[in-house]
Order: sequence, then C-alpha cells, then structure tokens
Amino acid sequence: MNTNHQILQATCTDPEVCTICGSVYGPALGHDIEEWETIQESTCTTIGKERGICTRCGETVEQDLPLKAHTPGDWEITREATLERDGLRQQRCTVCGKLLKEEKIILTAEEKMALYKKQCVKVSYKDLARDPDAYKDQLIYVTGEVIQVVEASSSAYYCIYRVDITRGSYGIYTDTVYIYYDGYGKTPRILEDDIVTFYGRYDGLTSYTTVMGATVTLPCIYAEYIEIVR
Repeated sequence: MNTNHQILQATCTDPEVCTICGSVYGPALGHDIEEWETIQESTCTTIGKERGICTRCGETVEQDLPLKAHTPGDWEITREATLERDGLRQQRCTVCGKLLKEEKIILTAEEKMALYKKQCVKVSYKDLARDPDAYKDQLIYVTGEVIQVVEASSSAYYCIYRVDITRGSYGIYTDTVYIYYDGYGKTPRILEDDIVTFYGRYDGLTSYTTVMGATVTLPCIYAEYIEIVR
C-alpha cells in the first residue's frame, strides 16, 4: 500500500489536501485584505458593501457592512394626557421612520390639579340657580365667603360647606351654594368667614331641611380642589 502523500498547499479559498487520498490537513487561508474601500454606505435599513484586493491571490473581494443604528428623533405626543386617561408619546427614527419607543404620559398630581382648574369656568349664582340643567356636570369654580362648616369625621364622609358667592357692595357676600368636598385631612381646615375658591363639578340643585323644618334648595357643587384666598 502506498502511504506517500502529495500535499497541495492551502490557498485563500481551498484547504491543504492530499492530491492522492483527498485527506485534508489544514483549512483554507482566507483572503488577506489590508485595506477596504466602502462602495455603498449602510443605513439603518440597507446593508452596505465594501471592497478590497487580497494581497495573497489578487482577487477582488466584496463583503457586507453591518446596518447602522437607528437615529432617534424628538419625542412626539400622539395623544394628550387628560383627566380621564394617560397620554402617549412616541420616538421614531429620523431616517426610516421606524417606531423606536412608545410610553405613557402620566400626569403628576400637580399637573392634574392645574389641568382640572384650567378646565373650570366661572358661573354666576343666578345662572346656576336659574338654569341648573344647563350647567349640570360641568366643571366650574366659585369664590365666596364660608358661612357654615360641617367637617367630616373620617375619610368616609364629605366635608360640607355653605358658601355665599356673590360679592356685593362693601365686599359683602350673598347668594348661598352648597358644597361637598372629599377632603378629610387633605387641606388646611376651612373656617367660617374664610374667603375660598372651590373648583368642582356642578350637580344641579339640592334640597335639605333646616332645624326649624323649612326646606331650602341651593345650587350644589362637588369640589375637587380648594384654595384659601384669605
């Protein structure tokens, strides 16, 4: 049996092999490229190309370039945050438009308060009393003098205030509204004779019976926020 081998040296693309038995003795050398020339730049969606000449075999070789990273653009609000739901914002690639990030816009307590107050409109006592259905469930604000305070005994109950909101001559307030406020322990205590602004939802007219047995009907507001003016 002939045990002699005739070794064919490896090239850039072929391994080192015996020409007699076909045994492989070493891997292909691979091309030796000292300098690459970019012939097409990559983008974030298109693969680029580069070219080089092998110093060993003289073959011109091309290979792919990796994709570039996306270029994040500015955040864009796609849905404004409201009192009822969170907003949304997106960040897209400025090159290809791909959506890179999306996140909720969650209002802070201070932002919610500012937005709530901004949506409240001032309505006169006469309008509230004369046409209660026209303003029912609207966000309104009133400023007036507190004439009665019934503080809640726990968070399970509303604080109740009767407030005169029409300022007349000599700074004297008249025209009473009835205000519920779910604010047990949330704000400084409201006292009689305080001048206070209430922001809340108008609930139409409400009636109650006095200790003398008389029925009193007043415009009713469920306040969300309170500001003590003085």
